[in-house]
Amino acid sequence: MNNTHTLFKIPQMSIAPLCTVPFSVTDLMYNPTCYYDAFNAHLADFLRLYNAFNLALLKAIINTADNYTLPVIYGVTLGFIVVGIVKILYLEDTDEPLSPLESEITQYIHANASTGCTVRMLYECLDGFYEDDRVEIKEINKALQKLKKRGIVLPVPSTLWVVSGN
Repeated sequence: MNNTHTLFKIPQMSIAPLCTVPFSVTDLMYNPTCYYDAFNAHLADFLRLYNAFNLALLKAIINTADNYTLPVIYGVTLGFIVVGIVKILYLEDTDEPLSPLESEITQYIHANASTGCTVRMLYECLDGFYEDDRVEIKEINKALQKLKKRGIVLPVPSTLWVVSGN
């Protein structure tokens, strides 16, 4: 036993390096454990929290999809069925037929499609349409509004055009 200089036996102790500056290139080069250990400890905590958050989010998405998938599919299917039935019941082709004046206006506009047709031209053309009475511009305007509402006549600022498939 070689206890000549010590009265008590003191075990060997190691002192952890102390990083006094938030970041120092010199400390990083000569004593990197000061930064690596702290970085690894925080990185492990961050990855653990990141994984826990992703798992919780995945569980929430799966639960939401599981709870609402079938009701949404049922609702969309029911909506398509209802809209289809309404469209079948409300056919747009069941409108009343054109009056003789509306039919004559449509034919005249169609006949003059290359040059265009104005309300004044219709008035002059339909001068002898009624045998006992003249056609008034007010009647022509009313007939044109009905044709426009039904989608037969397309009004352009200066002329009228018949809507056709060609």
